[in-house]
Amino acid sequence: PLSGNVSKRLKQADKTDCQIAILIGPEEYQAGKAKIRHLDQTWALSAEKEMLISISEVIPYLLAIKKV
Repeated sequence: PLSGNVSKRLKQADKTDCQIAILIGPEEYQAGKAKIRHLDQTWALSAEKEMLISISEVIPYLLAIKKV
């Protein structure tokens, strides 16, 4: 499990070869949004490194990029 603040958790996730982080803080939750952050450097070159999408779009987004 990851521990620490968000910055520390993202660094830990990057070290474990995670490709994407999904961030939903209080402000995002209130707005019904999720922040998608691409941690994989090769993917980040061809897509936005960070994007804000509707929470309801998270699963379809993940399924779509899995097929790529």
